[in-house]
Amino acid sequence: MLSLLSILIDPRTFWTLAILFVLWLFNNWVSRKKYKLPPGPTPFPLIGNYLDLRKHPYTYQLLAEWSKQYGDIIYVEIGPMKCVALNSFPAIQEAYVKQKDIFAGRPQVYSGEVFSDGGKNILFGQPGPTWNLHRKLALKAIKNYASGDKLEDLVHTAVGRIDSVLESGPMDPTHMIGLVMFNIINGIVFGKSYEYDDPEFKYQMQMIDELLSLNVSGVWSDYVPFLQYLPDFFSSPHTRKSMNLTRKWMGFNYTQFKKHQEEFNPDNVRDLTDELLFTKKQAEDEEDEKVLGSLTNSHMAQTGLDVYTAGLETSMYTLLWTFLYMATKPECQDKLQEEIDRVVGRDRKPTLQDGKSLLYCEAVFDEVLRLATVAPLGLPRVTTSDTVLNGYEIPKGMTIITNLWAMHHDPKYWEEPMEFKPERWLDEVTGQRVGRTRDSYMPFSSGRRFCVGKTLARREINLTIATFFQKYRVSPPEGVTLDMAAKEQPLTCFPKPYKIVIQKRG
Repeated sequence: MLSLLSILIDPRTFWTLAILFVLWLFNNWVSRKKYKLPPGPTPFPLIGNYLDLRKHPYTYQLLAEWSKQYGDIIYVEIGPMKCVALNSFPAIQEAYVKQKDIFAGRPQVYSGEVFSDGGKNILFGQPGPTWNLHRKLALKAIKNYASGDKLEDLVHTAVGRIDSVLESGPMDPTHMIGLVMFNIINGIVFGKSYEYDDPEFKYQMQMIDELLSLNVSGVWSDYVPFLQYLPDFFSSPHTRKSMNLTRKWMGFNYTQFKKHQEEFNPDNVRDLTDELLFTKKQAEDEEDEKVLGSLTNSHMAQTGLDVYTAGLETSMYTLLWTFLYMATKPECQDKLQEEIDRVVGRDRKPTLQDGKSLLYCEAVFDEVLRLATVAPLGLPRVTTSDTVLNGYEIPKGMTIITNLWAMHHDPKYWEEPMEFKPERWLDEVTGQRVGRTRDSYMPFSSGRRFCVGKTLARREINLTIATFFQKYRVSPPEGVTLDMAAKEQPLTCFPKPYKIVIQKRG
């Protein structure tokens, strides 16, 4: 303590901090004078609005509250990071659709650079010829895979193994859902399925659980960039563990990709990794040689990692919310199962083709995506040039936050927005779909950076819901009222741990 105090009162330290403070004030003053930035809460020197954000358990809700005072487009600072938050459908539509090229950049943050091997994936890569081609090939590969029957087999097999982990009384479904979704995603990307007692399977699940729990709030180096240049000794244990696990997880995926390269047979495309290798091979005769030359095998391996990590996390928590809503809304579960029995029956397993007729099932899925919004702020973007948005001047390099949660709960577009009502997606008279392209709804984002795995995710989760609820029913433990509030986490909307009773249908 005394040594720390001596450092703080050392004249050199004092003047260094004083100079940094003056520079911050000057930079802030220049930004305000040069640009007509959106209004927002007053930031503190150096730390910005961090204290306000830290005090509120849900950042996305706080931003929505601020938007009532300052407007749909607000300016906030997170440490030294300057951000503009978009909190309504018109603002997001104006930015991501009408100015899609300007709002298509991605901030270069430390954890993203590590996870993407220097921006080689689609999630964190910057727009340009290589990224455009990478995205084009990924979309083609995912479309080819999602249209085949391999996905059906994976879902049916994974759900079919649930019996081995079911408990007779109330149980937390997190582990079970994790097992199911890991097997489905692993099968999609690498064509491999595990028994639930397999040691390799357990090891990978443990690594993923740790990685997801560590990355919930990001790492400090993302908000204070100079920290990444300090020796590991100065980084927090949380950051060191998170980055070490990230590198280990990347190593596992790279090993699997290399094995696929060695075994690749264009006449026997087994999984998504093979589809990626196949589309890259096709492109060798069609695409610009210079651009294709910069699209390395590392880029293609990173696409598999994108699908794996993003798909696993969002799918797991979407299903956890689905089970929670079905347990607390038995009338909705009744309608869901009546539709499955009518369209599919009990004697055969649901197929992707059945999805066209399972309209209530799809409505349940969309309502979960809307009400829960597991990634309420999406991934931040950055402007690629100076622009004007709704009369405000947004400089090049500004970090853009997309408040999907605010958009999905906007009472201007949604009647009783806090209520779970799958019926809002169906016509009251015909029972047909109202349409997926409703205003103020974009769970897979939009513009140039819409989710490439959108089609695959919709088919995979819808089929999993239909397959599970054809066979099982969920309910709260007797005499227990389940807590519907989200975990108190700033950047995610995950359900609190809960227990339900899962029984086979009679």
